[in-house]
Amino acid sequence: MTSRQFGDPPGSRGGSQESVDASVGRRVKNRREELGLDMRAVATELCLSIDEILEIESGRRRAGAAVLSAFSSALNVPISYFFTDYEPDGLQGTAHSNGANRGAT
Repeated sequence: MTSRQFGDPPGSRGGSQESVDASVGRRVKNRREELGLDMRAVATELCLSIDEILEIESGRRRAGAAVLSAFSSALNVPISYFFTDYEPDGLQGTAHSNGANRGAT
């Protein structure tokens, strides 16, 4: 049995699905490569080290709100782009994951 890690959705046991950090990192890397940007260019623009970019892209380091906002600007995508493919355990097929409750009060 795998223990739950920081960042795993509440109620999950961890390990059964890609973590949000790994998913976000993969989206950052894919978009950077789509644009033909190397790590050095992005690191310079964001005032981060190449090692920090590598750790974020590999999911070993969490990108906070300010860093995600900077990535969003540098990579010309909305912040929501980084979460497009991520769906926490326990939400597949629920009203929350398919948007059925949006706007409900």
